[in-house]
Amino acid sequence: MEEYLKFEKEADRLEVLIIRPIYTWILGIVLVIYALIANICISIQGLIVLITGTRNEGLNNPIKNYVEYIIQIYPYMSALTDERPEISHANMKVYLEVLGSGSNMEEFLKFESEASRLEVLIIRPIYNCILSIVLVIYALIAGICQGIQWWIILITGARNEGLANPIKNYIQFEIQIAPYRYSLTDERPQITPKDVKIFLERL
Repeated sequence: MEEYLKFEKEADRLEVLIIRPIYTWILGIVLVIYALIANICISIQGLIVLITGTRNEGLNNPIKNYVEYIIQIYPYMSALTDERPEISHANMKVYLEVLGSGSNMEEFLKFESEASRLEVLIIRPIYNCILSIVLVIYALIAGICQGIQWWIILITGARNEGLANPIKNYIQFEIQIAPYRYSLTDERPQITPKDVKIFLERL
């Protein structure tokens, strides 16, 4: 098991200038394919929940794989690391530890069969709008920091931790809200991010 999003100071100028743009473009194409499959499954899953009040695990898995793929590629796509991820989805388990809560580490993205029709039909669309507004604000801040970080890497060959932290916060927030946004759970996340540590176990 390894901690996710640890700060990496050293950075390769060649990676930032030439390799990352090409590799990120390839990852982006694969991400779009996973997203299309996941969104089809989310739509069908919504109908099944309305009819049966439960989730179908077969439809749940492609959505879960999409979220895991986001987790897998975001550190590289956001220039937080030079370690290139696999182009396709890698099997993993994700664990979250909420700092300061005294609670143990919990497995993330576990399958939840029970689902609320009211949540799917009314509450989730409204709550997702609110989460999306907050996410866009974090994304704008992270995007500005990433642009400045790019120049700093080219000049110094190293990352600035002060600029890396807002990017890290954005990714952590997107991960925290992903299970709810993509209908993997009915448990509503906080509108602002929790202070968490994320750990990955490669399977």
